[in-house]
Amino acid sequence: MGAAAGAVRPAQLPPALPSFVGRSAETRWLEGAVGAGAAVVVVGGTAGVGKSALVVEWAHRIADRFPDGQLYVPLRGFDRARPPVEPGEALRGLLTALGVVPSRLPAGVDALAGLYRTLLTGRRVLVVLDDAADTGQVRALLPAAPGCTALVTSRRALPGLVVAGARALSLGPLDAEDARAALVARIGAQRSAAEPGAVDEIAARCGRFPLALAAVAARAAGRRDFPLAALADELREAHGTLDALPALRAALLESYRRLAPDAARLLRLLPRHGEADPASAVAADPAPPTAAALPSSTATVVTPAAVADLAGLPVRRARLLLAALADAHLLTEHAPGRYILPALVRAFASEHPSAGEAPEDV
Repeated sequence: MGAAAGAVRPAQLPPALPSFVGRSAETRWLEGAVGAGAAVVVVGGTAGVGKSALVVEWAHRIADRFPDGQLYVPLRGFDRARPPVEPGEALRGLLTALGVVPSRLPAGVDALAGLYRTLLTGRRVLVVLDDAADTGQVRALLPAAPGCTALVTSRRALPGLVVAGARALSLGPLDAEDARAALVARIGAQRSAAEPGAVDEIAARCGRFPLALAAVAARAAGRRDFPLAALADELREAHGTLDALPALRAALLESYRRLAPDAARLLRLLPRHGEADPASAVAADPAPPTAAALPSSTATVVTPAAVADLAGLPVRRARLLLAALADAHLLTEHAPGRYILPALVRAFASEHPSAGEAPEDV
């Protein structure tokens, strides 16, 4: 194994976002889950909703509870530029971080996983597995020793881990107050105070998605002489599309490409279903008198029966496909048999033809 293996204390967490705000309810949930002894916690959610930011922030807060170190693996489960990290590759990186000389690493995933878990025995180590593609990618990377905790993020539900005892948190957009605070933290208090209505409208039209908020704030930083109202105008003019939020479009595209063809087709059809669910509306502060009124609701509710009529499918098949989209965190089942389609996901789906092409052809 190498003599240094037991002495190394890894500290691999990436920096936390300096502009991170809010998520107090989610942080309390994480605290309760780990405090109750959960060895594996899965944080899921759609692209751009802030899973990694939350987990990294919280990992820094609790790092002192793991005096033997913190390990971090970016699994690239939904990285268009690079393939997902194979379990063997991830294990070799983890073992090297724990002090094993590369030339002493065993061959094969099972042997690597056995050595990894042996080295963690009797130690308190935090393991962050970020952006998992599926359960199979992370199963061998989970520590088995009491005292170790694994935090996993993914755009997909990982039921195999939950069945094995993991606790799961489904992350949604920020609440209105936190979304505003996130913009203020990036844009600056003085500039935000000068145009409070524009800040509120930007937060609402970004669907309170942290990735969208960060992208608009970056544009504001690059246009310091422009009024924030001009950015709100861009978002308003692009309503129903993601033209003003290309980073979010690219992130959602990677989730879309992983769907089975039938589920992808259904997602493309869902924008034709126009029933709004008032309970799912994103509350927005009043716009300034000169601004156009914000949409009364930012989400759509769909049901298996309605989708069956829309798509020409048996209700049972519609239910299974809606569940698949919910597992991909492109829908949320907010009540039994009632699924929420967020406005920004709806806008993404509207940009694609409703028939003809497979996800990989887009």
